[in-house]
Amino acid sequence: MGNTIEHTSNFTKMKHLLLSLFLIMNLTLFSQAQSLIPDVIATAGDIFFSKNGSLSWTLGEVATETISAETSLLTQGFHQSYLQILKVNTPDDPLVDVTVYPNPVNDLLTIEITTAEKDPQISLELFDFTGQHIYEQTIRSQTLTEQLDVSRFSSSLFILRVINLKSHYTESFKIHKINF
Repeated sequence: MGNTIEHTSNFTKMKHLLLSLFLIMNLTLFSQAQSLIPDVIATAGDIFFSKNGSLSWTLGEVATETISAETSLLTQGFHQSYLQILKVNTPDDPLVDVTVYPNPVNDLLTIEITTAEKDPQISLELFDFTGQHIYEQTIRSQTLTEQLDVSRFSSSLFILRVINLKSHYTESFKIHKINF
């Protein structure tokens, strides 16, 4: 009789051990069953890779929504990447001070440049929105107030680039040309 009680006790211990092992294995399997790999269901799309980056696109998604919290981001619709673009503040060139006004501009754009450099070499370049180079001037004085006539250009977005040719510091300005 004592042997039967001992056998039942061992059987109960074995049953608890097997049940615990079974639960641990199932929890491990189920915890790996879900993943956060992004999938997109769309009517068309593709992804292209090169050594410089990748391009992915989709067509036919109709719903978009982004919900964010302090440490999480949930997106729905429109193929979205993991890349976050952060603005990087570049230090100002302590030797060159540039002021551009008015912006938006109708006819005369004023560019004021002051530098503490001796024998400065500063380049002004103006580009249209297609990237076409439409104006350039090299400045060799310590102070300059230049009025650039933009009245002949149609309403558009222009980029003014100011380059200190000695330190290679570059500062760009978005110029909005409007016609009144």
